Formats: sequence, structure tokens, C-alpha cells
Amino acid sequence: MARAKTVKKNSNSIVKPKSKEVLFNTPWANPTQFFPRWYIINDKPEEIIQPWERRQQIQLGRTLFATMPIVATAIMNKNHIAVGNAWQPVFNGDVRNDADKAWVAAAQNWLVNDFYPNVNWQGQNHSFTDTLVMTGKDIDVDGGSLMLFRTTKNGLPRVQLVPVDRLGSRDGETTVTSGSYTGYKIYDGIIYNDQSMPVALKVLGAKPEDDQTISLFNCQYIYEPAWTAAGHGVSRVSYAVTNLMDIQDINELLKITIKNFAAKGIIHKNSKGAAPKGKRISGVEQIKPLAQNQVAGELQNKIFFETINKGGTEYISSTDGSDIQPFNFDRPSPNTEAFIFRISSEAIASMGWFIELITPSRLNGTSTRLIQDQARKLIVWRQQTLERRAKAIIQYGLAVAMQAGLLPKTDNKSWMRWTFNRPSELTVDSGYDNAAQIQSLTMGISTKQEICARRGKDWQEVSNQTDLELRDLFDRAKKLAAEYNISEAEAREWLSKRDIDIIAPQPPKEEPEAPPQEDQTPTENNK
Repeated sequence: MARAKTVKKNSNSIVKPKSKEVLFNTPWANPTQFFPRWYIINDKPEEIIQPWERRQQIQLGRTLFATMPIVATAIMNKNHIAVGNAWQPVFNGDVRNDADKAWVAAAQNWLVNDFYPNVNWQGQNHSFTDTLVMTGKDIDVDGGSLMLFRTTKNGLPRVQLVPVDRLGSRDGETTVTSGSYTGYKIYDGIIYNDQSMPVALKVLGAKPEDDQTISLFNCQYIYEPAWTAAGHGVSRVSYAVTNLMDIQDINELLKITIKNFAAKGIIHKNSKGAAPKGKRISGVEQIKPLAQNQVAGELQNKIFFETINKGGTEYISSTDGSDIQPFNFDRPSPNTEAFIFRISSEAIASMGWFIELITPSRLNGTSTRLIQDQARKLIVWRQQTLERRAKAIIQYGLAVAMQAGLLPKTDNKSWMRWTFNRPSELTVDSGYDNAAQIQSLTMGISTKQEICARRGKDWQEVSNQTDLELRDLFDRAKKLAAEYNISEAEAREWLSKRDIDIIAPQPPKEEPEAPPQEDQTPTENNK
């Protein structure tokens, strides 16, 4: 047997093992290797929302949105206020010369007059602002909104909103098996690269051959994230499913009860619990059959009742004698109404809105401003989400328009920088807000741009309009001064005074009462 070769080790060459702290700081090390298995709840965070859960949320959200007025009102109110009559394009890039000015003017004119009314693939019933409102509604109800960039046969740019329930994986596939993304991971319609970054979407068709794989460069899928690393959003309606279903049940039962009792006007108690013979009977409670220990002629029910004239009169049996009394109905009680309002408030709050803004009679002085401020923040949050969509729409539209010759091409590298004016702020006390804004501007803690933005206006347009009105005032004053031989300052004063009086007419001054005159009849003292 061959003898094993021994290698002498140098005692000075002992390698000290690295500490865990050093390994944690190593960028290519996996820190989770030192955690016990039970420490990692979900090692695949993109799978935190299961496909069947997302589709169930979408189905429930759409059903409740379509059948519960309070849900539809809250969602549509929030999105209509967030969009409003605004979102006009404002160029935010560099304007270097007259050529850039001309291009910006042409681009704004094309966007507002040609692109905005026809932007949606569904036609003119879905304008630019309608598309933004529908985007917000889809985020609240379905959990997200998918938009595809498309062109017509004539090369005109269009966008198409696609229901997000069409996003999915065919037969539970986990790996793409065909196309340019072969070998990539796919989960519930989201295709990831080797770094777990979403790169494409799979839109399911009616048949497997109709499925489409679309790069994220050719579409936009936006949602308000609810879970870290999840590929889909969560329906806001799904947060309140249990409350909303309870409200539905209570409302249905109350409706049935109110309809039944609304038909009753008089209660007539007698020994038989029935109307006299000859009365027209529209409904009779069916008598139960005889029990084993009962004989014919014995009362089989303790209470009989009979309805006459479609519920106008109710006959009830009474062993204590006859009695006639009006029917009194006290439901729903105040306690029931308070409970319904409480669970409705929770449901609407989970959808990012306030029930007090749906039923303004609930507002009171102590909570009005708090609700107003919180609602403004929620609207701004939704506007920031919608702005991503609005920018993507006009950037795509301008790019296709320049390529198709609808707009002149530009060498300005900042041509994609656009912003939008916002609608006026939600307010419940415009007088107080106006006074506060004027005071902030006077103190120097606010700017004209900020105040104009609160009113849904562009401060530069306001300044230009102010300049036009001042020039008009000076021109009119100059003509009047020359015509009537007065100074221009005096003419401006009269014109300004006249304009102010027309805008805000002053009430007529009351003439002071004349003092009572003394009696001039001669007396013994003034003779």
C-alpha cells in the first residue's frame, strides 16, 4: 500500500475565518444564508399576491362598484376632483431661441386641439381627461391600470386602456417558453429578468394563440403599491369587502321591512284575527295543520293575521278583546342609522375618501377643515399617479406626431419635459381660503405661482393677462385725457373707479335725517 504523502503546514499561515459582520458587508454575499428557515416568511416577494386572490378582488370590486351607489360615488368623486377641467400641457424644458418657441406653440396647439379629443382608442367618448378619470377608477376598483401605445392605419397615435384581469400566466406557467423572452421568469402575467426586474407583460387572449407579450417600453402598467416587490396593486374596494357586504345585507333587509310595513295603515285586533265575512281579502296567513294532541275547532295558532286591501288593514287575533289602532313604524332606529354610518365611514375611508364629502350634512365646524386638508392630500397623491400617465401619453403622442410629419421635428433635447396645470383645490370655505392666501402672499411666505396653482391657473398666463388689462387701461386713459382735456392720471382714476364700481357695486348711501326743528311759537321768555 502506498503511503500517503504528508504536507507540512506552516504554523504561521493560519487563516482567520471571516466574521459574519464582514460577510454582511460583502456586496455579493447573501445575508439570508445566516437566517433560520422560519425567519423568511416569503422568499418570493413577487408572489405575495396570488393570482386567484387578485382575480377575486377584481370581481368583488367591480360587483360592489356596480351595485352600491356609495362606492361608485366615492370613487368617481375623488377621481373627478383630481382631474377636473385642467391638465393643459405646459412645456417645462429649455426654450433657447425663437425656433423652440415656435415648436412649443405648435406642439401645444396640436395636443389640445387634435390629440386630446381623440387620444383614446375607444373614440371621442373617451377624451384625455376621461382617460385619466378611468385610469383612477381602475386603480381603485381593479388595483391597477394597463395602457397600450397604439397607432391607427393612418399612423395617428392612440392609447388603449386594457382591463388588468387580462394580465396572467397561461396554465400556471412559471417560465416563458417562446418569443424574445424565452427562459425568463413569469408570474401572473409579469415577466422578470434575471435580476427580478419587470421587463414585459403577458396579455391573455380568448385562445392561447391570441396571447400577446408586450414590452414595458410599449405599454404602461401603473398602480399604487400596497406590498413591497409585488407585481400588482390591490383593489381599494377589496379593503372594505366585509363592511360593504354587511351594508348591502342591512339595506336589503331594511328595504323589505319598510315595504312591508309601509303598506299597513291600521291594526285591528279581534278574537278571530280575521275580517268580517264579505270583505275582500288579498292575503291570508296559511293555517298550520292539526297537531297530534289537538282536536278540530281548537285554536291551532296563538296569533292569526289577515291582510285586507293590499295591506291597508291588518287583522290580528287577540284573546283580551278588540282594539283598533294606527300602525306605527320606528325602523330604522337611530342606533341602526348610526351603526350603518360607522361601517360606511370605515369602508369609504379605506377607499381613500371621506363619507362626509358624499353626505355634506354630516360636516360640522370642528372637523370640516381637518377633512378638507386630508382630502387635499389624498387628491394630490392621486394626481401624482395620474401625472405619470399623462406624461407618458403626450410624450408618445409627440414622438409619433413628429415621426409622421404632423409636427415639425426639433433638436431640443428637452422636448419630453412637460407638466400640467392642476384643477383648483377642494375647498369648503372659499372666503377663508382666499383671505389666508392673500395674507400669506403679503407676508412673503407664499408665491404667486403657488396661489395660482391652488386655483388651477398658470401664474405666467395670469401675469400676461394682467399686463394686457393694464395696457388697455393706459390706452383708454390716454384717449380720454386728450378728448376731455384732463390729465392721464385723472382719467385712469375715473376708469379704475368705474371698473371697480361695476364689478363690486356699492350700496346707496343713506341720507342723514334732518334734526327736528324747534317750535318758533313766541313764549314769555323770547318775546
